[in-house]
Amino acid sequence: MTSETYRLAVPSERTQGPQPASQVTEHTIFNNCHISYGLPFQEAVVNHVERTFGAKRAYILVSRTLANTTSALRDLQTALGDRVVGVKMGLKAHTSWNDVLAMKRECEEANVDVIITLGGGSLTDAAKLLSLVVLLPCMRCFQGVNGPYTGSRKRC
Repeated sequence: MTSETYRLAVPSERTQGPQPASQVTEHTIFNNCHISYGLPFQEAVVNHVERTFGAKRAYILVSRTLANTTSALRDLQTALGDRVVGVKMGLKAHTSWNDVLAMKRECEEANVDVIITLGGGSLTDAAKLLSLVVLLPCMRCFQGVNGPYTGSRKRC
């Protein structure tokens, strides 16, 4: 039986808890990332989709190379089963806004509750940005465009 090690990416004694924005510097380290090892990727993903996030509707961002030259996407889709509600294969370099906004619409239409990446680089950047824009109810709510985000759930 294989067991998983799941721990904070940075030891807790080297990080800070929540702080007022005025006290955050470029040297502030927040501890919101974990490392998982000891299980095959697809098993670890299923475990965390179910137990860590309690998610039911997964959207997968995958590199075209991994999707076309390995069984990684197929294995992940098989492991997740009907929890997969969307797949975006391949992205342009440097995370284009057009790609992010198209994925935002797909995620909202599918009622996605977890985003999974299979690959790195621009995919990881896109997933971080996608999680931010899906969380915000309106792209115009960024400070400096139409004033600060107020927490309103209004649609634009």
